[in-house]
Amino acid sequence: MGIFLCLLRKHNPTCGKNKKEKEVYKMKKFLSLVLAILMLAVMLPVTAMAEVGDGSQSNPYTLAQLGAMTRDEYIAAQDRLGGTMYVTVGDYSYTTNGTLGNGKRNDTTGQTEDRNVLNGYNSNGYLGKKDDGAKGNDGANGKNIVFVGGTITSGVTGYEDIDHIGTSLLLAVPAYTHVTFQGTTFKNVISIDYQLYTGPWSQLGCVDFEGCTFDGIIVGAMATQSLVFNNCTFNNYTNTSKANNSNPTWIRPAYGNWSPDDNKGQGSDFRSLTSITFTNNKVTSTRPVKFEYISQWDITTAITATDNKFDISKQDGDTSTKNVGLYFGPHQKNNAIKLIVGGNTKSANTAAMYVIPEGWDSISADSSIKNKNGEEIKLTDVMEWKSDKQLTLDPTGNGKDENASTVIIIDRPAEDTPKTEPEKNPSTGANDVVAAAAVALMAVSALGMAVLARKK
Repeated sequence: MGIFLCLLRKHNPTCGKNKKEKEVYKMKKFLSLVLAILMLAVMLPVTAMAEVGDGSQSNPYTLAQLGAMTRDEYIAAQDRLGGTMYVTVGDYSYTTNGTLGNGKRNDTTGQTEDRNVLNGYNSNGYLGKKDDGAKGNDGANGKNIVFVGGTITSGVTGYEDIDHIGTSLLLAVPAYTHVTFQGTTFKNVISIDYQLYTGPWSQLGCVDFEGCTFDGIIVGAMATQSLVFNNCTFNNYTNTSKANNSNPTWIRPAYGNWSPDDNKGQGSDFRSLTSITFTNNKVTSTRPVKFEYISQWDITTAITATDNKFDISKQDGDTSTKNVGLYFGPHQKNNAIKLIVGGNTKSANTAAMYVIPEGWDSISADSSIKNKNGEEIKLTDVMEWKSDKQLTLDPTGNGKDENASTVIIIDRPAEDTPKTEPEKNPSTGANDVVAAAAVALMAVSALGMAVLARKK
């Protein structure tokens, strides 16, 4: 009779089994369901889990979220975040022109403000109040954006010169924003751009590279009040279009018009590269780190260059000396600069620590050179560009008989040991979720194996 009933109930797989076998079957069924759910959680792409951030340090916005923000939405977000917004970079690449933020570079005159973008032609460009004391800044300007981690890759691998670059990375963010890149890798030719024709014309507050890696070149006129490279690594890179211009950086100020009166009319905040900080960096190249046309007109630039390591080799075919560490060139010889230097080291194949423009044998007497303790010093490890002429820079004539570069011959830096630990995603904690799911999956699998072993 029991067999007959089982035949009638062929869809019941527990029919004819004892109580213990039925319990094992139910447990297996439950475990199968749990395993399926956990496997689904593990297989969810991290990017899918990170699509919604709140802009905080623990849960940054994505580039897509920032790229969809209107100006009013940005103001509200910065108010909520206390003035500092975090954005995860991920793996961002572009063929010729890229954009971080929301907007485009369009210098066509006669446009009205478009508040659907963060920084467009004729957008609010005030940092403080207007000249008449009336409200200027609409609340968007002068805030902080921190781009976290990831890789930014330009599809352009070479350029002709600083006036003919052929690629750009637009920072489409409000005026006087302090933009920080934190632990980001940059590849190929990177040229930072900004929509400076706002109302009035504006600059970025700062572009700050912290712990970044450059597998390429950063070049161009930068519309920012200050510029920082700290604890960065510049790997040797050859400009595929013109190897002679393989400088790790080739940077100059950016202004609306190259005449002082037009620019002074935009207000006292409209000043480019008044401060350059280059500290704790490791540079491997065949050309110097280069900052030119600084101290534009009567706007003095202060350069802090301390504790850097330079390994600059000759290129095959070089007929003049170009393998030097740091190039600084004021706009004109009578434009003063302020230098703070010290603790910099160079390899044996680096011809000199510092270089000044071709044809110069000194800098303005109004300049100052100080060490990290604030003491006046003179530089002796200096060359004229494309020359073997050794120079001493002592603008005041009172500099200590001390070489501020503290030249220490170091061996050619060995290649860094590749990291074996997978990069964590600081943006959402999604890796932690996946890891927890994986642990749970292993635990359930072990439980399932124990059940099966018990059945045997």
